[in-house]
Amino acid sequence: MRPLSKGGKCDFSLFDGWFLILIISGLMSFFVEGLVEKGMIFGRQLSWKLLFRRDRAEAWLYSSAREYAGLRKRKLCNLPLATELLDL
Repeated sequence: MRPLSKGGKCDFSLFDGWFLILIISGLMSFFVEGLVEKGMIFGRQLSWKLLFRRDRAEAWLYSSAREYAGLRKRKLCNLPLATELLDL
């Protein structure tokens, strides 16, 4: 910034204004980024959503695997019955 002029007003140029805006926006983005990394803003909500999706996917995979194992077990259990029927 430039020194004060004779009238007591700050001699504020356009370049100084943009420089000040860049400094403030840089500090704000650094501050918000730090809060996001710590999970204070947005991060906690996002992690809960991802955790919920992951739990649903794991539950679906687990139920599909159980269903597939049940079908295989039923087929294997019914196999002797089917061979007995074919022998008749």
